[in-house]
Amino acid sequence: MLKIKNFMKYYKILEINKNAKKKEIKYVYRKLALRWHPDKNQNNIQSTEKFKEINEAYEILIEYIKEKEKKIQKKNIKKKHKTEFKKQQTKEKQKKKKEENIIKKKQEEIKKQAKE
Repeated sequence: MLKIKNFMKYYKILEINKNAKKKEIKYVYRKLALRWHPDKNQNNIQSTEKFKEINEAYEILIEYIKEKEKKIQKKNIKKKHKTEFKKQQTKEKQKKKKEENIIKKKQEEIKKQAKE
């Protein structure tokens, strides 16, 4: 995944903050795309270029955010699995201790009976 520095130009094209969420990016994109759409600005040659830049910026930023979200999800899943694994290990240790205690008590009872 590329670093945020590489994406700063796309944030500038869309005139948004680098902390913008998907919803905000989509809103600004639609607003700018409407303003710079070639059909609305038929006499303006620059509008086509600006429209292409806006589309490229939107596509790249949305893809970047999706990748970031996936990475966070994977991280959270790993954390969850680690936690569940640790809980399982703890339960197994507790169960083993209980079994050992039961065995010790039975052995002590057997010893007491043998002495009598």
